Amino acid sequence: MDNPSIAPRVIWQLFVDGSAPVQVSQLPAQYNYFISPDFSKIAYVRLREELRKEIHISNIDGSEDIVYGPGSDMSIVTWSPDSQYLVLISREEQYYAARIGDEPISLTEPDSEGFLWIDEQYFLYKTFHNRTCELRLGRIGGPSILLVTVALDPVLGGCSNNPYDFVK
Repeated sequence: MDNPSIAPRVIWQLFVDGSAPVQVSQLPAQYNYFISPDFSKIAYVRLREELRKEIHISNIDGSEDIVYGPGSDMSIVTWSPDSQYLVLISREEQYYAARIGDEPISLTEPDSEGFLWIDEQYFLYKTFHNRTCELRLGRIGGPSILLVTVALDPVLGGCSNNPYDFVK
């Protein structure tokens, strides 16, 4: 590859049984792709000449490419574990669930961070309220539940960067 910036991105399916790999798709190099967990879809953001973002969702092979949210101010974060939703974040640091054909569903309030899926419906995230940091349990389409409140990090002025995880 003489010029990696123009070389296509190639998606391969590799098999643990030692079978030969299979090329699934070959995509333009200029985008960062988000592959759905079920390996059926990809999503990416395309900047237009007017510096507007277009969120694209297509099949893993690049076919049936549709624009979700032309002129959107949101960025892609991840897919839901069941590949049904694309998680987006706004400039106000508010997370949304997006699905083809539907308007985005608000998942969190503004000033949220550290989004982490637990399963297909539930997720964890942190947010700031009244000079405290809250760890909340959210559910698609439902209200969140406050799990823990801690003081803001005095050095960073926000929630601590300490990672958290969920164990079933």
